[in-house]
Amino acid sequence: MSDIERRNLDILEQHFRDGCKLNCIQKLGVEIEHFIVHEDTGASVTYYEECGVEYLLHEIESYYPRHYYEGEHLLGLYNNDCSISLEPAGQLEISIVPKESIRVIQKIYQTFLRQLLPVLQRCGYRLVTLGYQPVSRADDLPLIPKKRYDYMDQYFQSSGTRGRNMMRGTAATQVSIDYCCEKDFQRKYKSAYLLMPALKLLTDNTPVFEGAPYQAAWPEPTSGIMWTASAAA
Repeated sequence: MSDIERRNLDILEQHFRDGCKLNCIQKLGVEIEHFIVHEDTGASVTYYEECGVEYLLHEIESYYPRHYYEGEHLLGLYNNDCSISLEPAGQLEISIVPKESIRVIQKIYQTFLRQLLPVLQRCGYRLVTLGYQPVSRADDLPLIPKKRYDYMDQYFQSSGTRGRNMMRGTAATQVSIDYCCEKDFQRKYKSAYLLMPALKLLTDNTPVFEGAPYQAAWPEPTSGIMWTASAAA
């Protein structure tokens, strides 16, 4: 092993050691991304349109004492339980503060839904949790006014094959799991690895890709294509 390889391995190992929660108070963190779509057509609701995503954020901002703007545009909301943010094409994400209890996480998420769903219903929209846009095509979706996403979009125009699809077309659920020591990390990592085939099948909720039925749901879900392509970039 070369010196560079050894140094990179040491950095990676230290990264996981730094993540140990030595007090052994184990918590879960959950992030859920959603598409907001028109009830009648299933097409994506964009940031800029009348009663668009920015309008929806303003409609629920009273529940969140802290707001994030870039220029004059509202892009995020925060309170002590969660943050609401936007992915590149206006996908709505709730990031729940890590909690010890799944029941508490569920309660926070249900509170968020009670705040948002009446607004969506009034506008003729609905909230969906799918892996890919159910109707809209990625190239038809404008980016939200966030500089970082402009730079990402420019990069993916000349690198990789599906980076722009990943940015505009996908939504995901992420779960973070605390660990208190190396042994605890190994146990949880091995468990996740063994469960991966079942989890991959259970969470492949991508029946449509770019407006057409997606057939190859197994063994390579669309999410695998997206992340392989963007990683290759």
